[in-house]
Amino acid sequence: MASKIAALTLGYIGISYHVLLAALLVGIVDLPAISGYFEVTFNVMVIVFIAMGFDFKAAMAAAKHAA
Repeated sequence: MASKIAALTLGYIGISYHVLLAALLVGIVDLPAISGYFEVTFNVMVIVFIAMGFDFKAAMAAAKHAA
């Protein structure tokens, strides 16, 4: 489940990054305001770190019991 959450979050980040970049290039969003949008988008990366922490913890426990 943690891997699915991380994958969906990374997918969201990838899509939103490209949408924001396109909005910047087209002129929908001006340059000073774009940093705030990117900051919010990349703050979601914390969800990936937390989700993968649980996944790595489970993998380490399984490797410890297998060895």
